[in-house]
Amino acid sequence: MAFWTALVAGLALLRMTQVESAVAELLSPSGTPPTARAFHTGVVSKLGIMYVFGGTNMSDLNDTYAYDIGANSWGTVSSSGSAPAARCMHSAVFDDVSDAMFVYGG
Repeated sequence: MAFWTALVAGLALLRMTQVESAVAELLSPSGTPPTARAFHTGVVSKLGIMYVFGGTNMSDLNDTYAYDIGANSWGTVSSSGSAPAARCMHSAVFDDVSDAMFVYGG
């Protein structure tokens, strides 16, 4: 299980905690990580991709990033159509059937 910790002294950090052993590890993924932020959402697909959307870093954000758990790498995600408005304090779910992240509120 992976936990992404944000806004720690202005850094975006990714930690993975093994549930069985409760051992936490600070990861050093490749790629371009999201900027540090708070009040974002993160969802995980059955393919082992964690998607992070929105949040705030003193300004509301509407960007989307993907973390590939198996490859330990970050990348940006482009949405088709018009991008959602910038938001924070929203909720989100991932639907593996439609391979889509649904965002509500914020």
